[in-house]
Amino acid sequence: MRIVFMGTPDFAEVSLKELLASRHKILGVVTQPDRKRNRGKVTFSPVKELAINNGIKVLQPERVRGNAEFFDELKEMEPDLIVVVAFGQILPKEILELPKYDCINVHGSILPRLRGASPIHHAILDGEEKTGISIMKMEEGLDSGPIYSVKETYINDKDITFLYDELANMGGKLLIETIDKIEKDEIVPVIQDDSVSTYAPTIKKTDGMVDFNDSAVNINRKIKAFSVWPGAFSKVEDKTYKFFEAKVSDEETDGENGTIISCDKTINIKCGKGTIQIMEIQAEGKKRMPVSEFIKGNSLKPGMKFKQMEE
Repeated sequence: MRIVFMGTPDFAEVSLKELLASRHKILGVVTQPDRKRNRGKVTFSPVKELAINNGIKVLQPERVRGNAEFFDELKEMEPDLIVVVAFGQILPKEILELPKYDCINVHGSILPRLRGASPIHHAILDGEEKTGISIMKMEEGLDSGPIYSVKETYINDKDITFLYDELANMGGKLLIETIDKIEKDEIVPVIQDDSVSTYAPTIKKTDGMVDFNDSAVNINRKIKAFSVWPGAFSKVEDKTYKFFEAKVSDEETDGENGTIISCDKTINIKCGKGTIQIMEIQAEGKKRMPVSEFIKGNSLKPGMKFKQMEE
């Protein structure tokens, strides 16, 4: 098939690699415009880097909706299929109807659950037993199009890094299988049941703030979901600490939620239900380290209290 690929982050890069290794022809890649990152340095998206290294034409429109010049460039390519993976812009009707077959999307959840921008984070946050990859025929609604194929995986104790990589790899392989079936007319998309849909909104930096009135189980989920960004964090005496590896204990103690119970090989903090045992931590302006090393020179002591959301 003649394919236009639209995507931006490393999650999308994995699917593009699979397409490049397949028999299909990549006509061009559409990705978000270059952005300034650390110290004002302009960086390319992972998808753009891969496209350039493989001699593929790259388009980077600031917006695709109402962009006649961009639409004309797409039209000239005459794609059989447009593949979208974490692109970052909503496609208008004229683009959705352009290819010979479909516009299809690789989405990181078991649709209709967790439609939206951050399905992998929210699968962990919401305590889902399973998540997966859905290959969807795109329509104008938000992740609401009929489903071509789904592959599932158990979340168990996985953090965002492991789950993100696992789903990216699953998505790339399922994409190739699905495209081959579409080309052979061996697959029919199934309409989603909107009545059981849920939503996974964009993650904000403030979402990482830990509320110790919550249960230790939910706090541990936040730590796992936000270990890359924005981090799960709280403050003691106006100093911010980020939490990484942790365990949950059913131990119940007296005192206010957020109070440090003990500091030894772990920092144990009272929660609304149970105790969270922090095993890896990062102090403001310092590097991330195991608590067993951190406690040798830190100022956190039993009885000190992390601030709550309302404080």
